[in-house]
Amino acid sequence: MTSRSFVLLLVALGLAGSAGEAAAQKKKAVKACGITAIPLSVGNQWVYEAVVHPTPLEEAQKKLLPPQPSKVTITVAKVETVGEVTTVGLTEVIESQIGQPDGKPPKVESRTLETSITCTATKLDFSPDSFWFAGEPGGFWNLTVSNLVRQEKSTSFPIAKGKLTGVEWHDDLTFAWKRNQTEGTDAELGAGTFDLNRRLVITGEEAVTTTFGIYSTATKIGIETKGEITVENATGKPYLLPEGLVTFFWLADGVGIVQVHNTFIHAYQLTGATIAK
Repeated sequence: MTSRSFVLLLVALGLAGSAGEAAAQKKKAVKACGITAIPLSVGNQWVYEAVVHPTPLEEAQKKLLPPQPSKVTITVAKVETVGEVTTVGLTEVIESQIGQPDGKPPKVESRTLETSITCTATKLDFSPDSFWFAGEPGGFWNLTVSNLVRQEKSTSFPIAKGKLTGVEWHDDLTFAWKRNQTEGTDAELGAGTFDLNRRLVITGEEAVTTTFGIYSTATKIGIETKGEITVENATGKPYLLPEGLVTFFWLADGVGIVQVHNTFIHAYQLTGATIAK
């Protein structure tokens, strides 16, 4: 092989490598169930941070509400499909700022949850411990939840051609709960069932401005929650959830949920995201 032939071979190999890289760059990420409403590809990540809720509260009212986590980071860890159903595994990291005495700066404590989403071509269902279920980060505290059953035709989000569809729908589900024992004890702390009825309504489109982006036509979704809790071996009627539990989501197709106002008068906005195209 002459030196000229060798140079031409290197050039050809270099061009072949560039073409291969270009093809790899153009290859689109596979979205779970083909859904763009919330694009669920492995590695996609969303970061939410606490913002001021528009509802004014007095200090006495604030003390009655649970502390608000400062940051929620959601990452798609895995996507597995069996038949027509795809299960998406999420890792959710919840960070909270804990006040310190003597004027010391607050310390940050974090908690990591493994939550999930199931989807098909026509629906997308969040597990109840996920931030995207009700906009309440942290999941279940000191509870074990099992035997989750969604009622027929119920879904968190109805989907058509990858996008959110419908005007009003229901997400009704039941599951068993059991309070966890303190390690090293054998006390029975209670168990029972939870019957949850959620009515979801699209109320229109609104502009949402966050530090990450401006979404001029975000879909606003209202979620009204009712339900009852039964306790094993208890007498009397089941415990009813308080009236007026309403959460709002703002959804931007191709990005996902960009703003949340939950029932605890806590608000979150999307401040960062990594979404494969």
